[in-house]
Amino acid sequence: MEGFEADLARLITGELLGNKGRVEFIKILSFERVFALKENRVDLVFFYICDYSRTFRSIRIF
Repeated sequence: MEGFEADLARLITGELLGNKGRVEFIKILSFERVFALKENRVDLVFFYICDYSRTFRSIRIF
């Protein structure tokens, strides 16, 4: 995998485990993220980062 999230996963894995190559990428659907964490199928979840600032402002979060 390539991109910001993949690089971030490798960086965090490298810092925690001392080896950036120990990261294994598993594709899961968005609704599966929480279940995958709860069921210990994955240790970390990274997903795309969007600019939600306009949405947050419209519902008055920020």
